[in-house]
Amino acid sequence: MMFRLLEYIESKLFEPLALILFSISGLVMFVEAMQRTLFNHSFEWSSEISTYSMVWAVLLVMARAGKKGHHIRMEMLVSMLPASFKKGTLTRISKVIASEKSKKGSKSLVE
Repeated sequence: MMFRLLEYIESKLFEPLALILFSISGLVMFVEAMQRTLFNHSFEWSSEISTYSMVWAVLLVMARAGKKGHHIRMEMLVSMLPASFKKGTLTRISKVIASEKSKKGSKSLVE
């Protein structure tokens, strides 16, 4: 019951709120750019409003995406590579990163 309630709140409140915050950020940046260009005047509050609304929108979206199992990655680029290239190259890159970490004294994640 509680899980369904939280899921409902996240989908019906957080996602639209994130969209609104992204829109506010974009609109404020656009208005500020026009204000500076056309009237040679700047609002003092525009930077803070756009920054805070963008940060909160990203946090809301990342929390929801993380819960669904989505993570920030270069999925589009990797999906366009041939299968043999993906497997060989990505394995080599992982090993290089792991060996560099082990040289610096960090634990290696890939053996």
